[in-house]
Amino acid sequence: MGNIYHGLPIDLYAANLKPDTYLAFLGRMSPEKRVDRAIKIAKAAGRRLKIAAKIDPTEQDYFDRAIKHLLDDPLVEFVGEIGQDEKQEFLGKTAALLFPIDWPEPLRLGSD
Repeated sequence: MGNIYHGLPIDLYAANLKPDTYLAFLGRMSPEKRVDRAIKIAKAAGRRLKIAAKIDPTEQDYFDRAIKHLLDDPLVEFVGEIGQDEKQEFLGKTAALLFPIDWPEPLRLGSD
């Protein structure tokens, strides 16, 4: 066994020892990223969820049909796409990052 390093520069993000209470979703607005599941998890926990996500033109129909109506909840805030310079504050203040992907885990250790 050994360490598998994440590959991010060590100074890219700073730890925040007093985070806010909101949950966060950061990613692309697509079916396999499962923002709908993140919303369900946050609502079940009674926690605020901030969603920073890009809506690609090819995913606009999915967003309009499957996600847009889920944003009409006081616990859910859609902030839209954010840039690299905004990610430190967004991620640094969150209590937890929700990333309930719907595809096989891309990093697998060992064998099945």
